[in-house]
Amino acid sequence: MALVGARFDHLVVSVTDLEAAMTRWQEAGLPAHPGGRHPGGTVNGIVRGPRAAYVELISTLDDADPEAPWVQRVRGDQGPLGFAIAVDDIGAARDAVISVGLSPGAVTEGSRETPDGTTLRWRMCQVGERPFDPELPFLIEWVTPMPAGPADGPVLESVSLEIGPSTHARDRLLAMLHAVGFPEVPGTVPWKTFSDGEVVITLPATDAEVQEWERSQGGSASYLRIGDPEVEEAAPEMLRIGQVGFGLPGGDGSWGELDGLSFATHPDVRSHVGHILLPAVETHFAARPADLVEWPHPHPGRDPLEEEYSRCLDPGKYQIIAARVRAWASALAEAGVADQVDHASGFDIVPRREGALPVTVTLTDFEGVEGNGVTLSVRDTALERLPDCGCDACDSGSADLLTQVDELLLHIVDGGVLQVGDGRGRVVQSTASGWSASGNFGREEPEQWLRDAREGRSRLTVVEGAPWL
Repeated sequence: MALVGARFDHLVVSVTDLEAAMTRWQEAGLPAHPGGRHPGGTVNGIVRGPRAAYVELISTLDDADPEAPWVQRVRGDQGPLGFAIAVDDIGAARDAVISVGLSPGAVTEGSRETPDGTTLRWRMCQVGERPFDPELPFLIEWVTPMPAGPADGPVLESVSLEIGPSTHARDRLLAMLHAVGFPEVPGTVPWKTFSDGEVVITLPATDAEVQEWERSQGGSASYLRIGDPEVEEAAPEMLRIGQVGFGLPGGDGSWGELDGLSFATHPDVRSHVGHILLPAVETHFAARPADLVEWPHPHPGRDPLEEEYSRCLDPGKYQIIAARVRAWASALAEAGVADQVDHASGFDIVPRREGALPVTVTLTDFEGVEGNGVTLSVRDTALERLPDCGCDACDSGSADLLTQVDELLLHIVDGGVLQVGDGRGRVVQSTASGWSASGNFGREEPEQWLRDAREGRSRLTVVEGAPWL
């Protein structure tokens, strides 16, 4: 039986000059802070935000033992070396790894003295053949919990791996991930994607899986194929870090290269002022009725069946949408930001701040189930109707629906709602993901309406809400 509790811990990147590397990352918008010194003569910098996963920039000191295997590895290869998987019980995790045919090393003790004099301690187990093995991560169990990084620091969200022509390395890694407790996340075909709820790890599929997926799609896929000329010259068992993705609290997205590592960034939920309410939303959402449970994507990696378009086997599950909206209303009321006012068809969320736009929540029914449809409106204009379609074919899992609720309400709380109308039935409004329009428009006309309104030169009817916070 697979373990529970495994999670991506950190990616190790070797650099020759730690200070210079930290400056490079800082200039790329990914600030690093000094991590401290290991007893063996290595020193590191940490690229980390408020969540647990991070990137470790590591280098050696002049007095490092040249015979130490870890020192030799750091000095021998620059760039991404490998990564660590954190577990709650390293002994049990090691046994699980052995059970799938791998031969991990013994569990050893590790430590690092931080710049403030604190000593962090952990237990670790090398799974691959050498320290920071490029094919298999090492296991780590934190004895002294590592403190959180800066609240505005970069959040590591994804790690993509590339594989050479042979799939042996891939199969061993997938077996290890399963053994220590990583669940496979459906829906990213033809890729194999695993997640611990914080960092997504993505690997290419095998040729057989690719061919099966192409047949199901009626065409061919465009992606890096195993055996692609780009990787044919690599070692047959090669597995290397392809790209990492970070979330940042604001700004625009970016991409580039740093110390042999490709990176991409995007503004994450922290770019919304209202993100500070999310912990309270989760608390209230957890108190929902026990029968309102989340569900995975019901048909990942395949086209829906014809009969799924005309049926909804469990319409009651969609009541979870209203539960999420009510959790938001409760969190906003608890924070003194807004009040909930019930009415015959649902409720209003009325902000206390002058100029902020109230939201009307209308509960609707389908398939004979009360309140399993939700429409969120501002000034009698619907911003979102969920579910968009209640058939089984269009069901992509509860996570998508809950994310849509969160993104829309964050957009509203930020004061992002903007509506422009001409009084003759044509209306354009901003949304969490862009804009929507009703009526007939010329090419790029809706975007121009929104630009004119934001720049204060629109002659049309403009409705714009102030931030709630």
